[in-house]
Amino acid sequence: MEKRQLIARIEELRKERGWSKLKLNEDAGLTAGTIYQWYRTERMPTINNLECVCNAFGISLSEFFADDSAMREAIHDQELYQLIVALSEADKKLFIEFLRKFTKLHCKHDGTRK
Repeated sequence: MEKRQLIARIEELRKERGWSKLKLNEDAGLTAGTIYQWYRTERMPTINNLECVCNAFGISLSEFFADDSAMREAIHDQELYQLIVALSEADKKLFIEFLRKFTKLHCKHDGTRK
């Protein structure tokens, strides 16, 4: 990943959280102005610094470098899994039945299954 891509990814994650550069710098535990230097100079973040940034964001390095759509899908799948696991056994059975009926109905309407 090129420097501009790294900075763009950091910027995306920072803005998603509504954080300033200063807040990220502080939460990542980096020396004063480190993130500003990445934006202003040709200096590349080190892997150690990226790991600090990822820790501040609450993500792993692999999530940082993952394809954005793949990462969002994984997060969505994890959230769905957690919601399902929290259901009682009776509610899980009802939910499965609902999904079966929904899938059949949806497939009839979009023509993917008859």
